[in-house]
Amino acid sequence: MVEQAARRELRYAANVVGPERAAGVLTERLTRRLAAQPGGPDAVTDPVGWLRGRGLPRSSPCADARCDEGTLMPTGTACERCVELRAERRRRRACVAERVRAELPDADFQARRQAVEQRLREVVAADLVRDEERRRQAAEAEAVRTAAAQRARAEAAAAEQARRARPCRQCGAPEAGGLCGVCRAQEEIEVLLRQAVATVVAGCGHPADSSAAAALAASTEAAMRARIQRACDQIRSDGGNEVSAAVAGRLAAASLLHERCQSALQALGRSPEAKAEAGQARAAQGRRRHLYPTAQAAEQAAAAAGREARQRTAEHLLTARSTAWLAARTPAPTEHPAPQGRGAVYAAGAAKARAAMAT
Repeated sequence: MVEQAARRELRYAANVVGPERAAGVLTERLTRRLAAQPGGPDAVTDPVGWLRGRGLPRSSPCADARCDEGTLMPTGTACERCVELRAERRRRRACVAERVRAELPDADFQARRQAVEQRLREVVAADLVRDEERRRQAAEAEAVRTAAAQRARAEAAAAEQARRARPCRQCGAPEAGGLCGVCRAQEEIEVLLRQAVATVVAGCGHPADSSAAAALAASTEAAMRARIQRACDQIRSDGGNEVSAAVAGRLAAASLLHERCQSALQALGRSPEAKAEAGQARAAQGRRRHLYPTAQAAEQAAAAAGREARQRTAEHLLTARSTAWLAARTPAPTEHPAPQGRGAVYAAGAAKARAAMAT
């Protein structure tokens, strides 16, 4: 039993001061408490009980895990929290003594001392009652929070179960969560196709509203759809199901978008705008050649600045032109005539809310 208690305290001390100092901390504790034992070490008649009850356990009046009898184990200095607690107790005793002295001015020292002790017991009892009330309120609040969290989890689980039970809104497949895997993959394929077409048009250099750009977009979309269809047919011929074929089509569309982005960036990097930005960045970096130790290092830095500026300009042009192309191909919301008569204000507000949600 003593060995278990000692190992337990050693583990605790090791977590606080490290494994190297744990044994020293425990040795100092035992030495200090033996010296403070009334009658000295010879007065300990039950060594096992003394070690388990008094010698080994950490004792601290405060809540600091590093404190042992008012001393911090890592540093060996006085615990500030214990000092504050002692100062608070002294202030409380002084306040009680002052009130008793004011209430009993004619009482002798012994009577005042008994009154102070009685008043202190009452104050401590009142503090204990308040602490217990705070703990009860905290427990009730924690129970309320736990119940609310459980209700929220139950409602979320019910909502998720209801969502999973909804059929697919496109093909009507049961228990598809509103959209089955095949239809979801088809939607993602369409989004990727639109982005790829917009990327190709952005990198071609033709005006977005020209007939050449429209023809390029149509031919590009047809070629990409054919490639995606071939990928899906290959999976079906290998024995895959429709879900696998749809996933293969989505992967093919993502690969096409990546290829078209790289080609568009290369084309836009050769545009006049990119060349101008690269020249300006190279010239600006060239004016800082005095910061480099050699002329070759300055030339390398200028070339790197030009490449970065060219890349940034190409990315900016690609983003701006593809976004403009997609915005031009997005159908505008249908405008309804303004309502007349009763409820016009409400209808106008509802129309604004629908427009905001659509956006």
